[in-house]
Amino acid sequence: MELRQLAYFVAIAQSGTITAAAQKLHMSQPPLSLQLQKLEEELGCPLFERDTRHLRMTPSGELFYERAQGILQQCADLKREMADLQAGGRGLLRIGSVSSLNTTLLPRWVALFHNSYPQVRLELTERDSYQLLELVRNHRIDLALVRRPFSGQGLEIHPICSEPMCTVGQAHFFQGLCGPIAPSALANMPLLLYRRWEPVLMRYFAEVGFEPTVLCCSEDSRTALRLAQEGLGVACAPLSAARDLWPGAEMHPLQAKELYSEICAVTLRGHYTGAAAKNFIAFIQETRQESNLYKS
Repeated sequence: MELRQLAYFVAIAQSGTITAAAQKLHMSQPPLSLQLQKLEEELGCPLFERDTRHLRMTPSGELFYERAQGILQQCADLKREMADLQAGGRGLLRIGSVSSLNTTLLPRWVALFHNSYPQVRLELTERDSYQLLELVRNHRIDLALVRRPFSGQGLEIHPICSEPMCTVGQAHFFQGLCGPIAPSALANMPLLLYRRWEPVLMRYFAEVGFEPTVLCCSEDSRTALRLAQEGLGVACAPLSAARDLWPGAEMHPLQAKELYSEICAVTLRGHYTGAAAKNFIAFIQETRQESNLYKS
């Protein structure tokens, strides 16, 4: 059994026909059919059920497909690992990030990292947390920068830093208030939430015994902050996002340990993580105090 036979089999399974697989592999159909026949003879079982149009995997074929994908991924990881060893501080680093970091902490981290590793080329992707975690699981990005909570099944989680959720709005909403405030102070304020944190905030408010007035719930913290700038209400957003997107705004951290946003780097557990990704994670962990999250 050869690696190329595994690659041929996976291509056939994904394409559904030998003709389509041959086109994908840039080869003619007869030798591809011959390689599949040899593979089945060596294994001693059929891998596909054949009809006039399509191939359908047998139970043996489904198991072999799963194992073949794993072997081919391990080979790809090994090639990348060898390339990393040769490249050192060079190579490609694919980073995914949630929007609340893309316009705040991530640009600073990338700029500082580039100063230390100028030969590393970066590809940046912005998605929501759940989409980014799927991209990690599918090997489409090397690491994701997301905020907890999320399901970490199959993932390696690298804590970076934690920051409080803040209330942000025009000054007249906060008359008589200064510094950090208790969540109960929001009882009579029209709130602008973003959906990622809406369940956490609403659950917490219910636990402490009051029902807030939610004027608007949006998909992005930036939208909530822009609406607050227009005077529609008070936005709830992570401290770094609030400071960077609305400098000089009236801002009050919420006094509740349950309402802290933890920023994490996420990689795929049990798979090779490239040197550039490891360097980036270690770098931002070491320099997280330089982000000045809590300094006024």
